[in-house]
Amino acid sequence: MSGMVLLETKRSTETKRYAFDFLSQLAPGETLLAGSCTVTVWSGVDSSPQSIRSGSPTISGSVVNQKFTAGVVGVIYSVVVSAITSQSQTLTLQGYL
Repeated sequence: MSGMVLLETKRSTETKRYAFDFLSQLAPGETLLAGSCTVTVWSGVDSSPQSIRSGSPTISGSVVNQKFTAGVVGVIYSVVVSAITSQSQTLTLQGYL
Protein backbone atom coordinates (compact mmCIF):
# COMPACT_ATOMS: atom_id res chain seq x y z
CA MET A 1 0.00 0.00 0.00
CA SER A 2 1.28 3.46 -0.85
CA GLY A 3 0.13 6.70 0.72
CA MET A 4 0.73 10.40 0.18
CA VAL A 5 2.39 12.72 2.67
CA LEU A 6 2.02 16.50 2.64
CA LEU A 7 5.52 17.96 2.91
CA GLU A 8 6.12 21.50 4.09
CA THR A 9 7.95 23.74 1.62
CA LYS A 10 11.73 23.90 1.98
CA ARG A 11 13.91 26.73 0.73
CA SER A 12 17.09 25.80 -1.13
CA THR A 13 19.14 27.39 1.69
CA GLU A 14 17.55 25.23 4.41
CA THR A 15 18.23 21.79 5.82
CA LYS A 16 15.04 20.24 7.23
CA ARG A 17 14.00 16.90 8.70
CA TYR A 18 10.76 15.39 7.45
CA ALA A 19 8.83 12.61 9.18
CA PHE A 20 7.07 9.83 7.26
CA ASP A 21 4.68 8.10 9.66
CA PHE A 22 3.70 4.53 8.76
CA LEU A 23 1.50 3.95 11.83
CA SER A 24 -1.74 3.59 9.83
CA GLN A 25 -0.15 0.87 7.67
CA LEU A 26 1.22 -1.25 10.54
CA ALA A 27 -0.54 -4.24 12.09
CA PRO A 28 -0.73 -4.40 15.90
CA GLY A 29 2.73 -5.25 17.23
CA GLU A 30 4.41 -4.76 13.86
CA THR A 31 7.55 -2.59 13.86
CA LEU A 32 9.79 -0.88 11.33
CA LEU A 33 13.18 -2.54 10.78
CA ALA A 34 14.75 -0.44 8.00
CA GLY A 35 13.99 2.60 5.87
CA SER A 36 15.14 3.98 2.54
CA CYS A 37 14.53 7.16 0.57
CA THR A 38 14.53 7.79 -3.18
CA VAL A 39 14.34 11.25 -4.74
CA THR A 40 13.50 12.01 -8.38
CA VAL A 41 12.54 15.18 -10.23
CA TRP A 42 8.79 15.57 -10.68
CA SER A 43 8.98 19.00 -12.32
CA GLY A 44 11.95 21.10 -13.42
CA VAL A 45 15.59 20.22 -13.99
CA ASP A 46 18.12 18.82 -11.50
CA SER A 47 20.73 16.39 -12.81
CA SER A 48 21.36 14.93 -9.33
CA PRO A 49 18.11 14.95 -7.34
CA GLN A 50 19.38 12.35 -4.82
CA SER A 51 21.90 14.94 -3.61
CA ILE A 52 19.17 16.77 -1.65
CA ARG A 53 19.15 13.88 0.86
CA SER A 54 21.28 14.67 3.90
CA GLY A 55 22.42 11.44 5.51
CA SER A 56 20.55 8.18 5.82
CA PRO A 57 16.97 7.77 7.04
CA THR A 58 16.47 7.01 10.73
CA ILE A 59 13.63 5.14 12.43
CA SER A 60 11.79 6.26 15.54
CA GLY A 61 8.80 4.06 16.40
CA SER A 62 6.49 4.08 13.37
CA VAL A 63 8.27 7.04 11.74
CA VAL A 64 11.06 7.14 9.17
CA ASN A 65 12.88 10.50 9.37
CA GLN A 66 14.92 11.93 6.50
CA LYS A 67 16.80 15.23 6.29
CA PHE A 68 16.92 17.21 3.06
CA THR A 69 19.27 20.02 2.15
CA ALA A 70 19.93 22.41 -0.75
CA GLY A 71 18.08 21.63 -3.99
CA VAL A 72 17.44 23.64 -7.15
CA VAL A 73 15.10 26.63 -6.93
CA GLY A 74 11.85 25.94 -8.78
CA VAL A 75 12.28 22.15 -8.91
CA ILE A 76 9.59 19.93 -7.42
CA TYR A 77 11.03 16.67 -6.12
CA SER A 78 9.16 13.40 -5.74
CA VAL A 79 10.23 11.75 -2.49
CA VAL A 80 9.46 8.06 -1.90
CA VAL A 81 10.23 6.60 1.52
CA SER A 82 10.04 2.84 1.96
CA ALA A 83 10.09 0.81 5.16
CA ILE A 84 10.66 -2.89 5.79
CA THR A 85 8.60 -4.22 8.70
CA SER A 86 8.93 -7.02 11.20
CA GLN A 87 6.20 -8.88 9.29
CA SER A 88 8.21 -8.74 6.02
CA GLN A 89 6.08 -6.02 4.47
CA THR A 90 7.55 -3.27 2.32
CA LEU A 91 5.53 -0.09 2.87
CA THR A 92 5.88 3.19 0.97
CA LEU A 93 4.89 6.81 1.41
CA GLN A 94 5.33 9.51 -1.21
CA GLY A 95 5.43 13.28 -1.03
CA TYR A 96 6.44 16.26 -3.14
CA LEU A 97 9.09 18.69 -1.96
